[in-house]
Amino acid sequence: MYHEEYQTVWKENKVIDLHNDLLSYLVASPSHSPHDSATRSSIEQLQAGGVGILVVVAFSQTRRKSEYQLARQSALYTALHQRYSEHFCPLKERVDGKIATCCAIENCSTFLGETEPFERGLRRLKKVFSTGISPLYVSLTWNQENRCGGGALSTAGLKDDGRRVLDAIRGYVTAVDLSHASDQLACDILTYLDETKSPLQVMASHSNFRSVTDVPRNIPDEFAQEIVRRGGVIGLTAIRRFIGPTVDHYYRHVEHALAQGFGSALAIGADFFVVPGLASDILKSFYKEHFFPELSDSSCLRALLEEVGRRFGAEVQQGIAWKNSWEKLLVKAL
Repeated sequence: MYHEEYQTVWKENKVIDLHNDLLSYLVASPSHSPHDSATRSSIEQLQAGGVGILVVVAFSQTRRKSEYQLARQSALYTALHQRYSEHFCPLKERVDGKIATCCAIENCSTFLGETEPFERGLRRLKKVFSTGISPLYVSLTWNQENRCGGGALSTAGLKDDGRRVLDAIRGYVTAVDLSHASDQLACDILTYLDETKSPLQVMASHSNFRSVTDVPRNIPDEFAQEIVRRGGVIGLTAIRRFIGPTVDHYYRHVEHALAQGFGSALAIGADFFVVPGLASDILKSFYKEHFFPELSDSSCLRALLEEVGRRFGAEVQQGIAWKNSWEKLLVKAL
């Protein structure tokens, strides 16, 4: 039923974006609104880009009191459907004409403090689960190392608390996200999931390919191959330094994926974001550093996918836009 339903939605050019930081923007100030263009994914920008399903992440860097962020941002996630019900609805209650949302957790430090007893952080996580929120995916780390394992800019692998988190989220979460994992952490996660016969999928919600653009946050082909083998998805990100020196490199990532047999896993994980509170004179350089003008906010996704279709055909376009995310991941969360 859902497959047929979404085929109809695709005719309206709806897109699935697997990674969005709207909650981080909203939690920064009570004056912030999803109508603000500064989010780079405002309601109007999402509509212009054809986004029909949006995965919003609860995120914090690993720092003092970061463990309270999941509760705060999950409350905002719930409020999003109440205060802006004319625009947003939960994925399981999808209504034509609205942006359907589900949530995810980026960094376990959003609920687990670095020095507190593990069970205290676990209670925070289970309290969120008890409200009926089931995150689509969880990443154990962000860029730095934490008590669960090594982030993308570190070399540490999976730690005992990381194993305990993987055990705890079974049955509540669909997938583990490798986008912010160190290579050793990614390897260890795959091994542990096999050893424990875990039902958790693996994915990279917002990463490009290291073979095309050699930065630590892009995934190497061996992990991409494992994601494909396990039926996961790879959300291509719009962040400039992960794409490469020109916007045309975005299409080189697509081309590389197709040549390597990763095409069935390709998706959108745009990761449009802004750091709240930046002075106006800094914003311009911030935007220039992180985004190409042609791919600077959610409204650009429609043109991006049209170019994907022109270069690689309608089947690849459809797969990246919604089909791969929907069939390999989202239907399992319903």
